[in-house]
Amino acid sequence: EYVLLGGLWWKLLGKKVFLWRNHYAGSWLTDIASFFCDKIFCTSKHSYTAQYKKTVLMPVGADLNIFRHDANLSRMPRSTPFLGRVTPSKRPDVFIEALWILRQRDVSFIATVCGPSLMNDGHFAKKLRERVNELGITESVSFVDGVSHDATSIVYASHEVFVDLSRSGMYNKTLFEAAASGCLVISMSDDFNAHVDSHLSFDGTAEDLADTIEKIFLLPVVERVNIIDDLQTFATANSLHKWGERVVSEMYI
Repeated sequence: EYVLLGGLWWKLLGKKVFLWRNHYAGSWLTDIASFFCDKIFCTSKHSYTAQYKKTVLMPVGADLNIFRHDANLSRMPRSTPFLGRVTPSKRPDVFIEALWILRQRDVSFIATVCGPSLMNDGHFAKKLRERVNELGITESVSFVDGVSHDATSIVYASHEVFVDLSRSGMYNKTLFEAAASGCLVISMSDDFNAHVDSHLSFDGTAEDLADTIEKIFLLPVVERVNIIDDLQTFATANSLHKWGERVVSEMYI
């Protein structure tokens, strides 16, 4: 919106214009805004803006000063959190249905749904809690209202398996924050899954998510450690430091 409003004026003044936009959705308005930009930044190959020749793919930018792995910290066994706004687009309902499938298979787990809901999502959040009660898994699933950004490091550090249910094109920073914190990270993001162990991907359905969580729970310790090490290496390549270096180099070339 800012580029649409000011892009022509900025061009006439000879100012450089850079846009950061990373989302699978876009429109002709995005196309018009791109015309006024010198460069466009995004992190996902599946972002709408990835189609432009002037687009530069960037590191995600996880703050590794906040999110880091401490092997001495104990995690709740077989634990997995949902972290994000409780809204239909984040798909926490798929997470809950996957947990129900695990319960039907007699797979034990501890789950935390951690995140706020906006006023217009209040009914959805209420129905989600009712669904947990209906499925009879309330003793294994807890709900926590939103926490501060810094406090999310505690959520990662206390759980073993982090699940991200966002579709390709969004490439959430939480993937890398969780990886840097020592979690095993399950995702349906093609961007992320192209670089990580095949055990960590699922197809977006509750059934496949349940399968993937169960397989991760059963991984031998040595294999878990190796995957965590690889995830941390990937997180380091997408650190805030790497992001900053790249932004500066791209803006001053």
